[in-house]
Amino acid sequence: MAFIFKLAISYQAYYDEPTFPTVEYKDTRLPSKEKIWGLSVGEDYVAYTERFVRQHQAPNNVVIGAQDIVLHFDETDESLGVFYNRTGKDIQDINFFGETESGKLARVETVKAGAYWIIWSDFFPQTDVNRL
Repeated sequence: MAFIFKLAISYQAYYDEPTFPTVEYKDTRLPSKEKIWGLSVGEDYVAYTERFVRQHQAPNNVVIGAQDIVLHFDETDESLGVFYNRTGKDIQDINFFGETESGKLARVETVKAGAYWIIWSDFFPQTDVNRL
């Protein structure tokens, strides 16, 4: 049984078609199996691709759900940190733990890392992609 499960996961990762017939590839803004960081603040949904966050290496100060948010991709840990920015100013320097010159920021608790676009967009079709 474990062998069959591993095969299904491997198939899911490398083929564009959905593994489960209940999922349709409707939103073509990203490739179906693109892995994203998806998050929401209130009813505002945003997804970020790894390519996008690697291209924007400086902290990205954005507004999601009427909240100031700062995103920072950590090259060492290959992870996207997403934090509430309640400092009242743009963040220019931040580390993996959310520590800034203005103190430590709280993480956005709704971030889902490594979700396939086809799945995320099926549940949250209102998602904005790679918001600056």
